[in-house]
Amino acid sequence: MGRKLYDTINTYNLNQVITEPTIYDTNAQHILDLMITVSPGLLSHMSVTPPIANLDYCVIAYSLAFDLINNKNYSLKIWDYEKGN
Repeated sequence: MGRKLYDTINTYNLNQVITEPTIYDTNAQHILDLMITVSPGLLSHMSVTPPIANLDYCVIAYSLAFDLINNKNYSLKIWDYEKGN
């Protein structure tokens, strides 16, 4: 990771959560893909799977761990100007 990117991540208290190699070449493995977040706890079941077929790149899979809460009921008044109400 470049020094400027590293400093930016630290300055804004961000987290880079990919820790496994995401690309393979003939001589080495590298972390090419970055997943940067302010809330790593919202990521669950994250995995880096082996490359597909003869490709060099791995697949990154993850789930977001949060519940959608919609507990606000509201009413909307629609004015009908043709009726003058």
